[in-house]
Amino acid sequence: MCSVKCASARVGSTKKWEIWNIGTVSNDFYETNNSSPITNYLKYCNWGMGGSSGEVIWVAAGEDVTTPTNAKLPETFTLSNSVPTVFPEWLPVYIQSCYSNCWINPSSSSSGAEVVQKNKAYGWNLVNVGDGSLYSYILTSDGRKAITLDKDANGSDLLLSEYKPGTVRQMWRLQKGDDGDYYFIVPRYAQSYNIDIEGPSKKDNAAIQVWQHNPSTMQFRWKIYMDKGEMA
Repeated sequence: MCSVKCASARVGSTKKWEIWNIGTVSNDFYETNNSSPITNYLKYCNWGMGGSSGEVIWVAAGEDVTTPTNAKLPETFTLSNSVPTVFPEWLPVYIQSCYSNCWINPSSSSSGAEVVQKNKAYGWNLVNVGDGSLYSYILTSDGRKAITLDKDANGSDLLLSEYKPGTVRQMWRLQKGDDGDYYFIVPRYAQSYNIDIEGPSKKDNAAIQVWQHNPSTMQFRWKIYMDKGEMA
């Protein structure tokens, strides 16, 4: 029997990736061009969403179950997390300020480039650090560079540097806000700080920095989108 590492599904009516504790998922599903659901024994596969929505989701199983002796049909899992603890690594993630409505962007693709806010959305890739914690690397869309903390001090800029797994300055935790509608983004290297906007400014190309955490400060709050359709 396998375990589900990460499962997400759209709600049919809203098209949002928000099913974390509603319904079940099962591999008793196969696409019309397949003659048998045996293909769903793969580690990464399409599964069907239980209930009336009929949505198709992508599941990363905890182990590779490629043979009938290791698998069970149907295999059903109940989604139990109230919020995502690990964001899907195969979806771009768009990070928008609750203060300026701008989006976190790289200022360029070069190593050492500042991380800034812009009026246009940019798709980052969140990759869990893999040590059992809720920290992730925030990678550029090509997966080659990571948002990196320069120093653990108020006003320290965030820079792009080559992605190196295990680098603590590249690890970030998305901490849910009290009302559930926003996140604080906390560096593992300096856990009393969070991501902030220099100024604070509402203008294009303002630098993204860290500042001592204060839960009531609006420019410390960020919305996370996993689909451009959610941004409207």
